[in-house]
Amino acid sequence: MAEPDVPETLSETLFLQIRDDAKELFDLDPARAELWVSGLLADLSDDQAHWLVNRVAASPLADQRDDTPELNAARLLVAVLAVVADEPLATAARVVVDPSTLTEPSWASALGSAVPVDAVRVVIEGTHTSTVVRFVHNDGLRHLMLIELFEGIVADVRYAPDGLFEDELGDDTVELLPVDLVGLGAELASALEAADNETPSIALNRIVTRRRLEALGEDMLVRHADPTHADPTRSELVDDRSSERFDRDPQDDAAALSVLKSALGVRVDGALLTASELATVAAQLRTSISSGDDLAADVEAVFATAGLTGSEPDEILVARFVGAYAAPLRLDLFTADEQAAICLLEPADWLGAVIGTVRGGAGTEVTPQSLVTAINRCPEITTTIPKADAEYVAWSFELTLHAWSLAGVLDDEGVLTGFGERILPVAIHQAWQPR
Repeated sequence: MAEPDVPETLSETLFLQIRDDAKELFDLDPARAELWVSGLLADLSDDQAHWLVNRVAASPLADQRDDTPELNAARLLVAVLAVVADEPLATAARVVVDPSTLTEPSWASALGSAVPVDAVRVVIEGTHTSTVVRFVHNDGLRHLMLIELFEGIVADVRYAPDGLFEDELGDDTVELLPVDLVGLGAELASALEAADNETPSIALNRIVTRRRLEALGEDMLVRHADPTHADPTRSELVDDRSSERFDRDPQDDAAALSVLKSALGVRVDGALLTASELATVAAQLRTSISSGDDLAADVEAVFATAGLTGSEPDEILVARFVGAYAAPLRLDLFTADEQAAICLLEPADWLGAVIGTVRGGAGTEVTPQSLVTAINRCPEITTTIPKADAEYVAWSFELTLHAWSLAGVLDDEGVLTGFGERILPVAIHQAWQPR
C-alpha cells in the first residue's frame, strides 16, 4: 500500500510520537479513552487527522502476527477515532479498524456505547449555572458530564467518574433539579455551538461532547440490552402476579446471576460460611415459629414468602429466608401496599443493594436509604433511582431489612454483621436459582 502524502505540519516523527503516546490508552477506560482522543483531535487539523488514519492503514494491520505494542496502540487509537470523530473521519477510521473486532483491552467493546441515564440542573441563588448528565457504557461503567453555562452559552465542559461532583455540589446554597432528558441534547448542542472554542476545556472535550449530546438527542427509552436494566417507568407496578407463585424469566435470572458472580466472585458459592453458624441461625428461625414467641408471626411471613417449610437443609433455609423478597413465591400475608412495594424492586435494585452492602463490609450501617445509595453507585448496573422515587424505593426495602435482622444479617443497631456479609451473596444467588 502506498504511503499517504504527509501534510507539511505533520512529520513522520510526530506520527511515531502519537503512536507511542497512544499506548496510554490501554491504561484507561472507554470514557477516558474517548476524551484522550478528543484532546488529540483538538491539536490536529482535519487534513492531519485524516493523514493519521491513512498512515495507520498503511501499517500491516492485517498481519495478526505483528502484535507489537506500537501496532496494537495504533489499532486502538483508530478504533477510538471511529467512535469519537466527526464524519467523514469516523467512517474512514471504521474502514481501517472496526472497534467491535478488538479483543484488547477488555473494555474495547464498550467504546462509543455511552447512553444518558439522568440529568440535573445546578441552580445557585436562583440562577441555572450548569447541567450535569450521567452516562453509562454497556460494560456498566458510569461517568458524569458537567456543562457550565453563562448566559445560555457553554463556558466550561468537564467529565468525571460518577459521584465525583457530589462534594462540590453538596453545598446548601446549591439546588439540584432533575431535568427531563428529552430535548436536553438539542438545548445543550445549541449552547455548545455558540461557545468559544479557544476555551481549553471546550477545545479538548468538544468532540466527545458532541457525541454525548447526540446520544441525548435519541429516544431515551431505547437502551442497550442489559440484564440489569429496569423498566424506565418504575411506578408501573406488576399487578397480575399469582398469589401462589410468581412467574420469573429464567434468562433474566441467569443474566442477573452472571452479574452477581462477576462482582462478588467466590462469595456467592457459600465457601466462606461455616456449617455451625448456618445451623445456629436455622435453629433460631425454626424455634421462633414452633415456640410462638413475639417474632413468630414475622418469621412465619418470611417463610411463606420464600416457600419454606422448615424442613430444608440449614444452608438452603437460611439463604432463602435472607433472600425471600428478591424472589417471592407468595405475598398474600401482606397488605396491598406492601405487596406493591415488594413487586417494585427489580433485579438491578437487588444487585446494587447487595453488591454495595457486601463491599461495604461488616460494620457498615444498613438503612433503606443506604440501599438506594448503593444502587445508584453500583458500577455493575446501568440504572439509577430517580430522586423523586428514592423515598418510595427505600420504603420498599423495609420488610427486607426486618427479615435480615431476624436472620442475624444485621445486629440490633442495624449494622451489617460478619455473618451478614458472608450470607448475602449466597442468599441472592439462591433466590434466583431455578426451582
